[in-house]
Amino acid sequence: MARNNEPKKVLKQADSQKPEDDDQKSTRPQIEDVADKLLEGEKLKNLLDFIKWLRANKISPTWATRNSWMVSVKGKRVCYIRVSQLDGLFTGSWWVSFHAEGLVDENLINDEKLKEIAWSNIRKCRVCNSCFPGNNRVILGKEFEDICGLAAPDFWNPGADEIECMKKLIQAKR
Repeated sequence: MARNNEPKKVLKQADSQKPEDDDQKSTRPQIEDVADKLLEGEKLKNLLDFIKWLRANKISPTWATRNSWMVSVKGKRVCYIRVSQLDGLFTGSWWVSFHAEGLVDENLINDEKLKEIAWSNIRKCRVCNSCFPGNNRVILGKEFEDICGLAAPDFWNPGADEIECMKKLIQAKR
């Protein structure tokens, strides 16, 4: 599933601060505890199955900030898993944002179908942060122009094919 390139509303830091931010900071919840409250159906099942796979492979998502968990391999950040808040713009959604820096090598994934899935989930720059005007980068051997400096690829509400691609990207970092 290709990502939607519609511009997204950018919230100011002050707009996004909620009382539960402090609560999460002190409790550092497990992703399953938050997901159970914010997701349902296939989205919840897919996220929980993905988390189960990570843990079975001795990779534990670590709480980073409100509704966001960092995934590291060999002490290096690979991606973030995020779950939307109930009153947010993306209510009922979850996504995984990879860092493009470590995804240059075209041989990182040998399966062309999975490469196409990763490439179809590259996020274009939408002037949402200080990294504007975007970057030109090579991802899995293919050059992209004007991509988001925060995350690429960026998998939103991933299905089975996208999750398989995410697993391969993570495994390649082991």
